[in-house]
Amino acid sequence: MRAWRFLADKEKKGEDAGWLKPDFDDSQWKITDPAVETWSTIGHHSYMGSMWYRTRVNLPAIPADKKVFLWLGATDGSAKVFVNGTHIPFINAQEETMDIFSGYCTPALFEVSPAIRRNAENQISILCERTFVNELGTGGLLAPVVICRERD
Repeated sequence: MRAWRFLADKEKKGEDAGWLKPDFDDSQWKITDPAVETWSTIGHHSYMGSMWYRTRVNLPAIPADKKVFLWLGATDGSAKVFVNGTHIPFINAQEETMDIFSGYCTPALFEVSPAIRRNAENQISILCERTFVNELGTGGLLAPVVICRERD
């Protein structure tokens, strides 16, 4: 999942406006590859705020007894994940459930099993927020995002 549509959400209205929903029309949003582009390279070098990322992915027939995960390679700030319009909480190493993941250049793993459609198209939305300024001009997603399943 390298091509993501993105839009800054300066007024933080996206969640209430349904930007997380599968049927929301994001066709006018620009496209980025967060594995090679930063907020600086897409015109948001000093932006302190929220940014939405959206993409669609077709998943194969995954056995129903296998858990499915969404792995964020790295973020700069917070990330709130939605799959097919359903919020997916982050569970940390201490098994605490949190609304969002927050970190810098740290991977995060979300179990998305209850929300994904196996052998079908799925819509992924991620709301990122930059929480501190650094000289690199990074923000939001900083690496590939991968969907994987538990091993046999």
